[in-house]
Amino acid sequence: MAKQYFRLISDVTVLYARDYDLVDPTILDPASSTTLFPGEWLKTVYSGSDLKVQRGTGLETDPICSPYFADFKARTDVQAVKRVPLLPWGEYEGYTFICNTAGLTTVGQPLSVNDVTVDGFVGKRGLVTTPVGYNLVVASYMGPGEKTGEIRFLKKPGHFQTV
Repeated sequence: MAKQYFRLISDVTVLYARDYDLVDPTILDPASSTTLFPGEWLKTVYSGSDLKVQRGTGLETDPICSPYFADFKARTDVQAVKRVPLLPWGEYEGYTFICNTAGLTTVGQPLSVNDVTVDGFVGKRGLVTTPVGYNLVVASYMGPGEKTGEIRFLKKPGHFQTV
């Protein structure tokens, strides 16, 4: 079985994944080192007059970003339509390997999105500790995951606050 990089544990909550077009659909190529990983966080942008999603760069300055909601890499349905399902709003809790665990020690610590390395792949967009003084909170740290390198996080609507 393929590694699950992102798993939801909020089975009682109703969640609505929404499909978005990608600014750069080449990140769906499973043979590429830049392929999109399940649970990777993408930001919403306007490309012309269309609302699309893309990977950000550096520490995310726009807190309106969401995880790619897929259970494995290389989904052929996503590759065919070049649209990705995201979990943009709502409250949910999950586990993710798409993160940097450095500095995570206390339940409730604010998390932001930045570049992380996952299984040797650099430039993935995942959860990191929010630096002091930034208004970039997208989730909260809820503790370590069930496996090494994994964390448990909580995403809440309106989770945008100054730390």
